[in-house]
Amino acid sequence: MKIGLDFNDLGLLAWFIELIGGNELKDYLATLTPEQRQENLEKAKAAREAKKKAGENLKQDWLDENHWRSLASKYGTRLPLSYIPASDTKYIRRILKKLEIDPKEWLEVEGYKSLGDFGKQNPNTPAWVHVGLLLEWWDEKESQN
Repeated sequence: MKIGLDFNDLGLLAWFIELIGGNELKDYLATLTPEQRQENLEKAKAAREAKKKAGENLKQDWLDENHWRSLASKYGTRLPLSYIPASDTKYIRRILKKLEIDPKEWLEVEGYKSLGDFGKQNPNTPAWVHVGLLLEWWDEKESQN
């Protein structure tokens, strides 16, 4: 049994948007023709496929994967999608903020000058690995306190 919201139903989507205060978006969606809606869905699907294709060169086989996934669960966060490269620092910033870690402290541990340097030095590494390393360090630090 699948549990969750299915936004294929425009009525449910409009209700959800109104619930979160998106009247402008609701008005925009109401003006779209079925052809425009279909075109937008196809564009979104193409964009997702392009991101996945761009991430095909990223290494996906990591021995610590299960450990990092359990740490993500422990700290109430999710690892980034597998096709997102570590050069995309949005995800590491998000975790730093959630765990209230000073980015300067993490950079000192990592040995880089900026969060983007890890991705530049490791171009075949996905963002979920970078986040996993951060979570592993954080968990060790928290267990020492």
